[in-house]
Amino acid sequence: MNLEKLIEERVVLEAQENKNIVTIFGASDDLIEISGINGASEFNSYAHPSDGYSGVIHLTCQSTFEQMFVFCYYGKNGCWHFAPAIVDEGKPLPSWRMEYSYDPNIANAYSVILNIEVPADTYMKFFKRI
Repeated sequence: MNLEKLIEERVVLEAQENKNIVTIFGASDDLIEISGINGASEFNSYAHPSDGYSGVIHLTCQSTFEQMFVFCYYGKNGCWHFAPAIVDEGKPLPSWRMEYSYDPNIANAYSVILNIEVPADTYMKFFKRI
């Protein structure tokens, strides 16, 4: 193997080592489960009866200042929905890899699972709907 290839592989490994996977899903009708990031926890947040909106997760990377929101909804159909969004006009969504999945063994049968790959120095805040 040549030196350039080794260096390229090391750069890829370092980039992967400096990432975290944030996992978000709903549990019961009032819990939002977040893991894989500073500030993560189980958040108790009842949905508003008129529109199902429960709260918003604000993700911020300290080194790049990239940010995004994830709006959390508990629908009248009894299922959780998570919607990534920009934080302000003219600020694009970060190029973080996002993936939805469904696994009733992890998140029960009424929630999708949202995984977001973020830089390791990303932190979060959760804001309940008032």
